[in-house]
Amino acid sequence: MIQFHSILFYARPSEGLEEALARAANLARKCGASLSVVDVLERLPRDLLRLLPAVGPEMLQELAASERVMRMEQLLRRHRGEGLTAASRLLMGRACAEIAAEAERNGHDLVIVAHDSRESVLDRLLGGVAVRLISNCPCPVLVAQPTGTSGRRGVMAAVDLNPRGGRLAENTRRILELATSIARLEGSPLRIVHVWNAVDVASFGARAELPLPGREAAEAELDRLLAQMNLRGLEYDIHVLTGDPRLSVARFAATEGIDLAVMGSAGERGLSRLLDRNLTEKVLRRGGCSVLAVKPARSPAPSRLRAA
Repeated sequence: MIQFHSILFYARPSEGLEEALARAANLARKCGASLSVVDVLERLPRDLLRLLPAVGPEMLQELAASERVMRMEQLLRRHRGEGLTAASRLLMGRACAEIAAEAERNGHDLVIVAHDSRESVLDRLLGGVAVRLISNCPCPVLVAQPTGTSGRRGVMAAVDLNPRGGRLAENTRRILELATSIARLEGSPLRIVHVWNAVDVASFGARAELPLPGREAAEAELDRLLAQMNLRGLEYDIHVLTGDPRLSVARFAATEGIDLAVMGSAGERGLSRLLDRNLTEKVLRRGGCSVLAVKPARSPAPSRLRAA
């Protein structure tokens, strides 16, 4: 069973912040992992500083930093009172770049951030801060969706068995291992989902019917991987869906009341990255569940990190 050892929580202001932190704290307790809570403060715009010359840029920056630090400490107060040890730190710079660098620098094996449905249309077109973190971070990223009292339950492992690359089996294994571990930790049922699509989205929309032998081979590979997992005592089932993966996975998550979807992220440039973002956004917005995005082990984070 995979265990997280070092969790990094990005406490950006959002509607689901407290619920996301509670999930991070609960996961840290169950795994015996360390929890670090950070926020990121960008440099104040020069135009704003010119409007308030009497205050001075240093004082304005210090006031903003002090407010962020105080907010983090208030968020952590209850969890520390329950025995959780958690450190907090304020980073300066651009959010995605700083969070990814912090994860790399300190060897965090999981980043958690709250999903914010209030993001602007421009943010959504760019993928949103949380989705861009998935592309930039060197480790898995959990985008926590506020669920309140919705009663959602269940962990979904969305696996890709289409024969389009050498790293698919490797990442499928990581997705299954993480989904299985979290299902055990949370006492949740595990739903293993794959979508057979008549249109191969990796070939720029060219129609490519998947041959039956290829499907049989892929399902045999899934059976082989599952045979290596410790599924004893775990409630699980397998669902093979058809259609557009982006819509089918999101629809399944919504219909089945899934709480967490564990799925792959290529972390590459171009069309592959765009499709990853599209799928993640669909599951977050239409599926209504949290998403844990997992990169292949040999997939490095982009060398040039995008600004939030």
